[in-house]
Amino acid sequence: MRTVSVQEFDALLLKWARDQFIQELSSDFRRSKQYDGLRAKEQLAVIQNQSPEQLAVLSRVLPLGVFWETPNAIKVRKQLTIEERQPVERLRADYHAEHNRNYNQHMELLRREHHPEIKKLFRSATREGNNLQNKIGKQRNLVVARAGAGEWGFIKEQSWGRVTISINLSRFLTLSYMISIKNNLGETIRFHDHYLGVLGIGGGDWQIDNENEFGIKFIKACEFALWHAGEYEGLINFQKS
Repeated sequence: MRTVSVQEFDALLLKWARDQFIQELSSDFRRSKQYDGLRAKEQLAVIQNQSPEQLAVLSRVLPLGVFWETPNAIKVRKQLTIEERQPVERLRADYHAEHNRNYNQHMELLRREHHPEIKKLFRSATREGNNLQNKIGKQRNLVVARAGAGEWGFIKEQSWGRVTISINLSRFLTLSYMISIKNNLGETIRFHDHYLGVLGIGGGDWQIDNENEFGIKFIKACEFALWHAGEYEGLINFQKS
């Protein structure tokens, strides 16, 4: 049975991410705006403030992972041409300035986990999430798995490997997802992917402010993650056909 390698999938994923970025530009970031967390809104506001000329370049180079201050990102950034590097550095500078302007909001969000009402909401959300996970797993024919409080997993077995979707609720009540894929040799093809990260824009999450929001946003996060995982499955199935 033929398997898919890391290198093969990386090439497919880069093209997919660039195509998705172009779709986001043409739709005013319709899909990305499903995220409503502070960080996601901050990042999207900054990137939408770039000029059309800069965005055309960013759509090609951000999916290479050049935005962050990691050793690999720095290495790849140095390999860009001057024309490519300048929009990236402008975006990074604009984002840091925006983040600094919102610093107090970020700190208040982090401090929420110590509030008694937030702790209570986390416990009730965890119980509700368990019930919703079981319903979604049954509806989608997925294996469900759990780890710690506020951590839910869906597993889908394929002939070529396994797809794992993790849904996570932070103690300060932001909801996010991650996708991991292994091939049928047990090799990790992707680890902890999420949509805005793959596009090279940054992190994405949903913010929970009251108990009425959790169920709606949990379902939204699961649907978003399942769509994203389905796109990956489509890439692999196309590559294997």
